[in-house]
This record gives sequence, C-alpha cells and structure tokens, in this order.
Amino acid sequence: FDFDSEAPPEQAWRRKLNTHASILKEFSVTFTEAIQMVRLGIRLWHYIREEASHGRKAPIDPFTRESCKPSASQGVPLGGMGSGSISRGFRGEFRHFQILPGTCETSPVMVNQFSIFISRDGGNKKYASVLAPGQHEGLGYGSKPFISG
Repeated sequence: FDFDSEAPPEQAWRRKLNTHASILKEFSVTFTEAIQMVRLGIRLWHYIREEASHGRKAPIDPFTRESCKPSASQGVPLGGMGSGSISRGFRGEFRHFQILPGTCETSPVMVNQFSIFISRDGGNKKYASVLAPGQHEGLGYGSKPFISG
C-alpha cells in the first residue's frame, strides 16, 4: 500500500479557508435545443409518472427541484457511478453524502470516519486512506485526537 503524505500534490485544487461558498448557476436550454429534446422530455415525464404510480421515486427527475444543489464548496466527490458519493467541503468537513440515487444529505455530516480504498492499473497500485472530519465545535469531545486524511 502507498501512504498519502500530508502535503497536497503540486497540482491540487486550492482555496482559501476564509472564502464563502457560492451556489453554481443552473444551465439554461436554448429554444432550438428544447425543441430537439421534446420527445425525450415527454418519454421521461411518462416514466416518472409511472414510477410514482407504483410508489417509487425515479432516479432521474429533472422536473422536480431537489435540495441537493451542487455548490462551489462541495469539493470533489469520492466514489463512482452507482457507488454513491462522499464529498468534502474545502474546509475539510464532509459536506454531501449520497448512497441511494435521489436522496442526499447536504448539511455537514458528523461521523467518525470513512475509509476509502482505490485500486488502479488492474490492481497493481492500491491506495487506502481514512478520512475524518476532525473536531467539530458542537460535539464536545474535548482533546480527543482525530485522524484526518
């Protein structure tokens, strides 16, 4: 196993800790693009209604506004297609966590730790890391040490 050193990589994304998060702008569709996607939209709308009639929530629903809007403070998601995601904010806190499609937790998640394991190059390179949020003011742990990844 390779151990990640505490220094960030030279090409890492950097941001000052005293900056504020900004909500990302939603994209808009031109009239021509909307006309081209009408058939797809109708099929998707029928699928969403069908799922709702069976008491299920469709995994893709562009017609309903979700509370899980991406923001500039979200950081890079950890995980992949179908495996859920754990995102850390630029201040180090776990900011967004999603295991099931369509449901997510956007407030800071007060957890002990997440373990991340990545295998690259057909299993030749393996990386393991433990991510912990550090000490939060409201938890009252005192001087208990925390691991941070």
